[in-house]
Amino acid sequence: MTLIITNGDIVADTLKTAGIATTIVPWRDTLVDGPVPLTSDLATLDEIRAAFLSDAFAVPLHEIEDEFAARREQLEAITPGQPVELWFEHDLYDQLQLFQTLDALNRRGAVTNVHLVQANDYLGRHAAETIIRFAGAKRSLTETDFEIASQVWTAYCSSTPEAWAALSTDPDLARFPFLRSAMLRAIEELPGTRDGLSRTERRMLQALAEGHTTPQSLFLDNQRSETAVFLGDWSFWSRLDGLCFTAEPLIAGIPERFRDIHCEMSDSFTPEIMIPQAPDADRLNAYFFAELSLTDFGRAVLEGQADHVVENEIDRWWGGTHLTNQRCWRWDDAAQSLVSPAS
Repeated sequence: MTLIITNGDIVADTLKTAGIATTIVPWRDTLVDGPVPLTSDLATLDEIRAAFLSDAFAVPLHEIEDEFAARREQLEAITPGQPVELWFEHDLYDQLQLFQTLDALNRRGAVTNVHLVQANDYLGRHAAETIIRFAGAKRSLTETDFEIASQVWTAYCSSTPEAWAALSTDPDLARFPFLRSAMLRAIEELPGTRDGLSRTERRMLQALAEGHTTPQSLFLDNQRSETAVFLGDWSFWSRLDGLCFTAEPLIAGIPERFRDIHCEMSDSFTPEIMIPQAPDADRLNAYFFAELSLTDFGRAVLEGQADHVVENEIDRWWGGTHLTNQRCWRWDDAAQSLVSPAS
């Protein structure tokens, strides 16, 4: 029986409808957000990820824990020689999921009869009749492929982005046709040397200056500006909120945080007692269509005359790298080089 692992429920449902396999595991995690530290086993990382996702995206903790436990059980149940197919797209979101999956299989020794279906399109946009065509391009993965995959995943989970940046130039990455561009796109999410902004944040300010004055319009601009779209709506709203609700705001006009529309918390909040709320349509509309504007500080940052990180405390994760003002790795886009905190 073939086991398929893919990026989410929409693709899983389409593959089931197409009759390609009966057992399909959606790899539900947005690894471009939050901590992804190097751990000794998948269960430990799942625990860290579940706590973050529950808090960040207003999902009850037990639901995520149960989901992660179920996918671990599927991996542990793989029998020697059982056919496994990995169906993933070309964008950064999927590439990170792919390499986490490959590393997990490699750690278990489940490396025989594994095939990769690497799509150069968004699988979720396909119907059952059209998604089948990607199966014709599947290739069998080798021991070398798994070695590279574990190197890539370890680099992303490392406590600094140095290994990731160094590995991104390795010619062996050509075995995975979309990996190199995804790795560069990931690096561009580090704070810039000129303004302290990630590429996504910088594009938000640029789009706002160009006349995209609502969150909905900014989100659509983000989708158009990416060669390979990797940010979902929740991830995008979280980044937008980060520019609005900070000590020195860069953008003004949003009435409340997007997350707060979906969730209320008790005074003694822990992820276990989060109470998800049905989103209020009026509050959602007020958020999506709020009239935004650059603050004076936001305009100064956009022009390279001020630094977002210097004025606003940074406390976020890039893979396994915890970015703080004391340990702020940056990306010099002009020089295409990584800049260490000591530089």
